[in-house]
Amino acid sequence: VVGDLRREEDIARLFAEVRSRFDRIDVLVNNAALYPRHLFLEGPADELASVLEVNVLGMARCCRAALPGM
Repeated sequence: VVGDLRREEDIARLFAEVRSRFDRIDVLVNNAALYPRHLFLEGPADELASVLEVNVLGMARCCRAALPGM
């Protein structure tokens, strides 16, 4: 299932699809992340927001979406 972890509706759709295919969730592996390939001070200022949105908030959103089905 393709989605953007910055979008709540994509996460909801992802877990709805998993539940419809498999009826339950046994394990969640949060392995999606953004890794900028430049020095911290050389990157665009708004990039940090995207990194935090995916790497931290995306992980937390996926946990919240998965736990009721576990």
